[in-house]
Amino acid sequence: MIDIAKLLAQHGVIVTVITTPVNAAGLTTIIDRAVDSGLRIQLLQVPFPSVEAGLPEGCESMDRLPSRDLFRNLLIGIGMLKQPVENLFDELQPRVSCIIADKNLVWTDDTARRFQIPRLVFDGISCFSLLCTHNLHVSKVHEKVSEGEPFVVPGLPDRIELTRAQLPGAVNMGGTDLREMRNQIREAELAAYGWWLTRLRNWNQHMSKNSERSEEIKFGSLSRLTPLQLMELGLALEASNRPFIWAIKEGKNAQELEKILLEDGFMERTRGRGLLIRGVCAGVPMITWLLFAEQFYNEKFVVQVLRIGVRVGAEFAVKWGEEEKFGVVLKREVVEKAIEQLMEEGVEGQERRKRARELGEMAKRAMEEGGSSYLNMTLLIQDIMQQVTCNQTKT
Repeated sequence: MIDIAKLLAQHGVIVTVITTPVNAAGLTTIIDRAVDSGLRIQLLQVPFPSVEAGLPEGCESMDRLPSRDLFRNLLIGIGMLKQPVENLFDELQPRVSCIIADKNLVWTDDTARRFQIPRLVFDGISCFSLLCTHNLHVSKVHEKVSEGEPFVVPGLPDRIELTRAQLPGAVNMGGTDLREMRNQIREAELAAYGWWLTRLRNWNQHMSKNSERSEEIKFGSLSRLTPLQLMELGLALEASNRPFIWAIKEGKNAQELEKILLEDGFMERTRGRGLLIRGVCAGVPMITWLLFAEQFYNEKFVVQVLRIGVRVGAEFAVKWGEEEKFGVVLKREVVEKAIEQLMEEGVEGQERRKRARELGEMAKRAMEEGGSSYLNMTLLIQDIMQQVTCNQTKT
């Protein structure tokens, strides 16, 4: 969202970012730097009603929830932000002309109607993933098969096969008590003026100082692999004899993992070619290891459509917050095999790296002035201002 704010501000737009105190704490420095560079961005905060929503104090986002059972409470708390945010809108000058809100903020649909302004839904998934989800919602082909039976996602130029066990909860809801809330989110999405979507990013290839190709390992911000499963990954990295960068997320599991790695001697054995860090620079091509949400869509896109990745072999989604129930899903031998396949020097490996470099350059050109993404941003701003002018004329 901050990247979006900076992009809009670079086009001369005044941007106000509204969030809650805990989330704002990690954004202040970034926004201060943007302001110092001349961008017109401001950060405003509204208190999050953690206690009123039945959450521990300071729980203001999914990654801070102690249990997935509290996700409903988080959505309830998000729903209680409507009035405080609208109060800010009443005071903002110049007047608000557009809302870009996370898809879970369903009430922003009512807010946009009240202020007679366009609303764009921000969704962190890729265009490909959104299209897969939409086509399944329309066709309901996944409802006609058993949990492990493959089916083809309709309406795509490539033959994409999935199973119900691999689908995100937004599609494969079953008897979940969140069905009503998810349906409300979808209805609000369909009522929006438009969507703001991410693309699967393609990064410049990272090369180690000794010119050997290296690997970079990281998982999403919500992933919670067990220490034993992470240890299997570490031992596979060691066995591969390749240089690697391993980004470990802060938290209880990270502390347990580091203790295991130290006691096992892993860090000493991989000294000089392995680096464990808390932040990361990313590189391509990539190994895909799926956990939950829309990640199986992403794997199909990376491995099958773009052909720049190698899959580890995960066959079903591990429910977020229930990782301990599944334990070790993939053994080190499987991960090591995927690493060797990714880094191999043959024709297939060379072609994979070539495609990744080309896609990275295409993405870079799209973001430059005059590129497709830059021009689309200009057109979007013009379209929004025309819509606002039209609404003001009607009133």
